[in-house]
Amino acid sequence: MSQPSKRPSPDMDPRPTPGRKRSEASRLAILAATRELVGEQGYEKLSIGGQGRP
Repeated sequence: MSQPSKRPSPDMDPRPTPGRKRSEASRLAILAATRELVGEQGYEKLSIGGQGRP
């Protein structure tokens, strides 16, 4: 028998998130840009701040 997860699901997280909810178009653009960077540089050089980009 497996143990239940001790972490709450993201849908049940009571903490508010700062700012507005991101639009679906923005979310898809971010994912597309991330895929492009991974294709160009590889996963190992990927960073949030973009330091790996020339």
